[in-house]
Amino acid sequence: FAVVAGEVKNLANQTATAAQQAATNAQQTANTAQSTAQSALETANSAADDAKSANEAASAASSKVDGAVADLEQRLAAVETANKRAATALAAANLKSAIDAGGPFAEQLETFATTAGAGEATESLRTFAADGVPSERQIAQQWPEVESAISAALSPPKPNAPVGDQFMAGLRSLVNVRSTDTPPAADQSDTAVVSRLDAAIRSGDLQGFVAEWDKLPDNAKQASADFADNVRARLTAQQIVSSTLQEAISGSEPASTDAPTTAEPANQG
Repeated sequence: FAVVAGEVKNLANQTATAAQQAATNAQQTANTAQSTAQSALETANSAADDAKSANEAASAASSKVDGAVADLEQRLAAVETANKRAATALAAANLKSAIDAGGPFAEQLETFATTAGAGEATESLRTFAADGVPSERQIAQQWPEVESAISAALSPPKPNAPVGDQFMAGLRSLVNVRSTDTPPAADQSDTAVVSRLDAAIRSGDLQGFVAEWDKLPDNAKQASADFADNVRARLTAQQIVSSTLQEAISGSEPASTDAPTTAEPANQG
């Protein structure tokens, strides 16, 4: 019995040892599996971080490309705008020169309309393009004769006046001698009115001339109607060209000209 008990004890010890070994092996296997899983997780996390970094780098590169493209487009647009503005300004300057010369300017007007695009001001200028409008120099040259006609209309010789008085009245209509100082607006004498008209023409104040001319009596207006029409045409053309040049150079909307009633240009032939 003692022998059998010893064998059973040995067998039990062997079984316990085997069980302990199996448990140890299982623990080692579990540890290995956990280590492998941890390593795999770390690898996966590293791969995810790499993918995120790569995506961020790609996004940054794409943003730089987009920014470069947008900057290039802006530069090209600025160059195109500058070129168009320069071409428009040149066409407008040529148009102004042609108008200032007092002759036809249809060709220059069409060039400007093609470059800048036809607008209200361009269409208004077509009224004068074929014949042109008198230049300020031409208006100044015409003025002495018109001035004499206005003076004669304002101070006609009396029908029953002595011949000498009538002769002197005629001379006064041909030779106008007046102070160099412009009379105030309150002075409505014939001499003062003509003096203000003369000062306006000499200074190039066409708007002032028209305003003063509108106050003349009908007989004086009739004596100078063609000249006044030329002044109005010149004034209208100047105001339109000035507004058009401003628009061409700045790209803004043209300012209101408040021009007087437009008159058909007189025949320049």
